[in-house]
Amino acid sequence: MTLDNIKGISVFEAFLIAIGAVILGLGYFLITTVLKKTSYAIGWEFVQSVFLWALLVIFIVLIAIIENGKRDLLLSQTAELKGINEKLAVMNEKMSVPKLKK
Repeated sequence: MTLDNIKGISVFEAFLIAIGAVILGLGYFLITTVLKKTSYAIGWEFVQSVFLWALLVIFIVLIAIIENGKRDLLLSQTAELKGINEKLAVMNEKMSVPKLKK
């Protein structure tokens, strides 16, 4: 993969970054707010909330990794197909039989 094939950020990735930032910020804010209101007492509901928030963050990271992998795979497949087409063109030129004149 060359630097020419690397493209900028896609719309989906920008959307994913924005949603991830909102979830991180809002989750942190809500968790700290609940902690302050309960005078830093940790109960079962709090543990569930933190665990679910962490799972959501992990899922967003996994989605970003999968999206990046799909793009890399597409770029490598495109480069491979271009190479195959060039090799086929060279083979066709070598194998071409000159046409007979009438």
